[in-house]
Amino acid sequence: MEFKEAINNHILFVEVTQSEGTLDFLKGKTGMILKYMGELDCEDIDKNTILKFISEQRKRNPSISNATLNKYIQLIRKVLKTQCDIIIKFEKLKEVKKIIKVIPQDIVLQILNHFKKTITNKHSHRNYVYFRLLLETGLRFREATNVLINNVDFHNNVILVEETKTKAERYVFFSNELKSYIMDLIIKNNLKGYLFTDFKGNQLSYLAVTSILKRARKRLKIPKEISISNHKWRHTFATNFTKSGGNLEVLRQILGHTSIETTQKYIHLDKDYLSLAYNQTMQNHLLKTQIIG
Repeated sequence: MEFKEAINNHILFVEVTQSEGTLDFLKGKTGMILKYMGELDCEDIDKNTILKFISEQRKRNPSISNATLNKYIQLIRKVLKTQCDIIIKFEKLKEVKKIIKVIPQDIVLQILNHFKKTITNKHSHRNYVYFRLLLETGLRFREATNVLINNVDFHNNVILVEETKTKAERYVFFSNELKSYIMDLIIKNNLKGYLFTDFKGNQLSYLAVTSILKRARKRLKIPKEISISNHKWRHTFATNFTKSGGNLEVLRQILGHTSIETTQKYIHLDKDYLSLAYNQTMQNHLLKTQIIG
């Protein structure tokens, strides 16, 4: 079997058994692999083949990270194992754990206020509700755009999330203030199915959300080094929740993670917050132990 056939079989398996987000991620990685290995027979692929693939990727993009390369390697090995019963042992490349920055609070406010000041426009209204909802719930893109009006409980400020990455339903919650904006959005646009739609009434797409953020970045002159991507709002929610004293297990369930370890990866405490927390803690310790005072 050629490797391209094995990958196509794997894509079909993922399409049937896993989430749209996982499928999109998979498709985003297969193109480059097929370019270099698609015509090879699975039986001819070994450790050296993978090493050559890594070398080619580094030549193509000298700044490519080991984290990205590890995702390629993981996919290659998984396809070979599940579709061809071929196991290749390959040690994971060492990854540099970079400090992940969330969206700064002033940028968050700029973006929300940008949409809010023209909220009489139905698209600005939708955009404000969409990003405000991400900020209050930490929903993934697919989860947010799949929200059905029938799954919004306005009495208890709860949304039932049915379409999830893990295939497990869960609840997320929103504020009273946001509730009024959501209700107005539904009434003014006579929405019946999905909460977030485009100008044709179709479900809001990833491309549309990306374009919205791109235009907002340009209008507000947000520096390119500050990421405001859809998923970055999820990280920002998790960090804000933790900074405000939120319980880690509660956060895990709200985010829909299967393990605490995954949730911890979404918490990014900045230097100023860490410094403040450290100084407060040490000040209390030194006072209690009578080292100072």
